[in-house]
Amino acid sequence: MGLRYFLCKTYDTRKPFATFELDIFEYIIIKIVKIIVKSLEIKDKQNEKEIISKRINYYLKLLIPYIDLRRIESDYIIKKIEPMNVFPSEMITDAYRFKLQEQNKIFRSIRGIPIFRWNDNNLHDNLYISKDGFTLQADQNLDAYKHVIGDLIIRGKGIYEWDIIIEKLCKTIYIGICDHKEFNQEFCYNNQYYGWVLGSDGFVYNKKKWKKYTSEKFKEGDKVTVHLNMTDKTCAFSVNNFRNDDVTEWKNIPSEICPIVSLKQGSRLRIQPHFLL
Repeated sequence: MGLRYFLCKTYDTRKPFATFELDIFEYIIIKIVKIIVKSLEIKDKQNEKEIISKRINYYLKLLIPYIDLRRIESDYIIKKIEPMNVFPSEMITDAYRFKLQEQNKIFRSIRGIPIFRWNDNNLHDNLYISKDGFTLQADQNLDAYKHVIGDLIIRGKGIYEWDIIIEKLCKTIYIGICDHKEFNQEFCYNNQYYGWVLGSDGFVYNKKKWKKYTSEKFKEGDKVTVHLNMTDKTCAFSVNNFRNDDVTEWKNIPSEICPIVSLKQGSRLRIQPHFLL
């Protein structure tokens, strides 16, 4: 089964992949149902649901070793997965035990290293995204700041990190995170920045509050790393691998986050997965 090969290859991958385990599990169920419905003729219509359910459990058991319950929220396991009676009780117990351990605080809900592309929905005419989706460029004639989010919605516990490479720097740029549910390009139209961000001037900003954060301003070629801890709801930044402290004033980080940048007048930024040194 091709699906089993895919799950095996990505189970503990350290490559850019960034897919939530819950999304993978739900995709598996949908895929199995499609296979069953397509290949099965059910004459007994009264027991159709029961027959399909048994077939789902049969195929699902083949894939159980490659599904990591540690990456799925406890509430979902209790409400959705346990009632299926497919996963061995020992496997479920091990997942609960892991969630009580200290290391669970940094364990992400996704497989692989977080990676995303720039979201091109409602993209301004003077902003350009490269074909691979990783590079964002502002036209030299773009006088007003525009805000662009990544296509990755970060939720659940764990530590998420990514790099932004400053390929071209014109005026101040802002790099950070924003509330996925509240982001609205029109709402923040007149703002230089939006969300919880670090500016290339060395200050961190959120709403109408800011403070000095780094001793030096950004320059072209610099690498800015965002360190987002969704367990403790904290955020910090590194510049060229020098990590600064958490921004202690940011105590209102929400439960669903998107990467965000704000730029204008010729600046160019590139997304890069963050590999541990």
